[in-house]
Amino acid sequence: MGLGFANPLYDGGVRPYTAAGRAAYANYAAAVAQQFGTNVDYEIYNEYNHPEGYFLGPCGASVTCYSEMLAVTAPAIKAVAPSARIVLTGMAGLTSWWAGGDTTGHPEVNFIARDWLDDFLSSPQGSLVDVINIHNYSFPSAPEGQNEAAIAAVKAVMAAHTSSASKPLWLTETGWPTLNAAGMNTEAEQARYLVRDAALSLKAGVGRYMMYDLFNDYEPDTPEGRFGFYRNVHTDPAVAPKPSMVAQAVMARQLSGYTVSSADSLGAGVYSIVFQNSSGAKKRVMWATSPTTITLSTSGAVTHTTLYGSATTLSPESSKVTVQLGGDPVYVSASNITSVAVRASALYSASAPAQSLQSQSVPVTVSVDLRGGGSATGVVTFTGPGGSTVNVTPIAGQLVQATLTVPGYPDVGEKTIPVTVKRLSAVRATLTAPTTVVENPRLRVRPATSPTGAGPLELLIDYPGTSGVTVNQVEYTVGLYSSTITPGTAVSSTATTTVDLPFSGVGVWGPLYYTAKVTFSNGVVKNTAGITSFSPVRPDGTTNPPYAHLGTSARWVSLGGTDGGASDHSGRMWLSYGATTLTVHAEITDDTHDVASTADTLWQGDSIQFAFSEDSATTTSPVASFGAALLSSGPVVYRFSGTAGVVSGATATITRSGTTTSYTIVLPRDEAGVAAGTTRFTYSFLVNDGDGSGRDGYLEWGSGIGNVAGPTQYVPVYTAP
Repeated sequence: MGLGFANPLYDGGVRPYTAAGRAAYANYAAAVAQQFGTNVDYEIYNEYNHPEGYFLGPCGASVTCYSEMLAVTAPAIKAVAPSARIVLTGMAGLTSWWAGGDTTGHPEVNFIARDWLDDFLSSPQGSLVDVINIHNYSFPSAPEGQNEAAIAAVKAVMAAHTSSASKPLWLTETGWPTLNAAGMNTEAEQARYLVRDAALSLKAGVGRYMMYDLFNDYEPDTPEGRFGFYRNVHTDPAVAPKPSMVAQAVMARQLSGYTVSSADSLGAGVYSIVFQNSSGAKKRVMWATSPTTITLSTSGAVTHTTLYGSATTLSPESSKVTVQLGGDPVYVSASNITSVAVRASALYSASAPAQSLQSQSVPVTVSVDLRGGGSATGVVTFTGPGGSTVNVTPIAGQLVQATLTVPGYPDVGEKTIPVTVKRLSAVRATLTAPTTVVENPRLRVRPATSPTGAGPLELLIDYPGTSGVTVNQVEYTVGLYSSTITPGTAVSSTATTTVDLPFSGVGVWGPLYYTAKVTFSNGVVKNTAGITSFSPVRPDGTTNPPYAHLGTSARWVSLGGTDGGASDHSGRMWLSYGATTLTVHAEITDDTHDVASTADTLWQGDSIQFAFSEDSATTTSPVASFGAALLSSGPVVYRFSGTAGVVSGATATITRSGTTTSYTIVLPRDEAGVAAGTTRFTYSFLVNDGDGSGRDGYLEWGSGIGNVAGPTQYVPVYTAP
């Protein structure tokens, strides 16, 4: 149980820094312990060492302040719950660069991690905690080599102090947010990474492993809001579990009563961690970062359990069981496995296309490969979902393949197609064939190009694999406008079909929210919704170019600060183009000019950020994301995407007169990722606002930058004469 954070009745509502404030915190902690007793562990504050943490006040992240608070709090808890454990604040700042001691580009890192922990354990209060506690995040990266390294580094610091050398180490926060954006994690990744990381962390020596957090919360379209095992109760009343909740439940049942005993050495990228219970029974958690086939030498049956709990009993062939490993961990248990080895070529295999179409059958290629030896006796039956089967007759010394046609999936996303292999009346292997099911038909809405920004909208339909289908009806809304049309347009199966959506009353450079419900002649009904804009980009030098009025077309996103109105943050923004350049123009009104100290942190103070991507961008579309600011050292343009750094090829004219900061940022087209001749692309823009105490929030036109949701939330723009 975490005890936090500040009390408005003491020390001005910040971290306790006076004797009275520390005593009040201790009294609060004792009252909680009195209520919940000795069966609860008590964490003294959360991430106290974080320099940008909660309610900092005069203490900030000081080790001395924390030790003084702990000195009165720990005895107060023990007085009412003598056997309760005192848990150190969850240590923040444990990252891949910290684990190696490299502080290049991160001068704060020793303060918030190694030195803070070392200084605390050197203090007399270091002996007051019963558990050392760390937090670490490596998303969106895969877990291998991440938490393991941090754990090893922390244990090395602990070993140097007699007060902590033998104490347990817990990892009480880690996770992967499931945000549908470029560079973020899918729900399937969250599930597989959880189990892989838990196994690796337990092997590295943590006593407890906890993932953050139970529910999606905060802003729904930000990484911070998508860590949950369950979807948000406010947006999903059923509180539906994500795949990670199922994976966690399966892991808990599979490993209950087991502890790490060893690991099989199978080469780079192949993992097999052995757990054992008090009776000597062993169970392996196994996976590989790329498709790998292993053989288990055993005289008895092997139980193979998938990430989501589907169990199959496998019978050996010539005293060997074949297991196909991939990114999803599996649990393998048997009474007498004598060896584990990687097989050069898969005896049995299954593979699916990288992408499959929604609701259309998936061709899975299955094979029996005897080129490395083995018996050709017996027909091999491959069985997939929906009762799909195909038989393969092995041929000695040869590879024989066939196609297993699996029923289509009605929903989109990552899928792991299970395939069971049966031969001579016994199940010999379980295979998996990953594929990503993509939306079909796919709908997009964009503006028709026009120098004046007049309609209509264009509904774009991609519907591969269909035949003889027409668009019967489209019901749509654009802002407050709504209409229904019955176009009867024939849908192509090989090219994009366009249907015009007429409407009136549109203004330029103002984001427009739309919905569309499309009914096809084959009975399929598809819905789409999003944001668009009639935003013509005129040539450089155009007199009175169209622009976005930020006071009416942008949205304020608070990060703790308040919306101070037009004098605090407002203005206008537009784009222009040349043969080889794109130019971002902005005139921003801000009564306080408060900037960051360095280019890479310019977003922490008054600045603008802007990003470009391709037309009809998807979550995997390339992004060119930048920031610009008038720092004390002068104007600067910084690239945040790709290879980050100051953009030497940009020309930045940034001036401030009175309360207005004017920006003219000329970017080479290749830097922005918008090739010469490109007439359509997507764009997003925001204004960061700092009023003397850090970043209060930002004013965004479009979205996807501040919430890092990516290009699917950028707004379409187009060049006009």
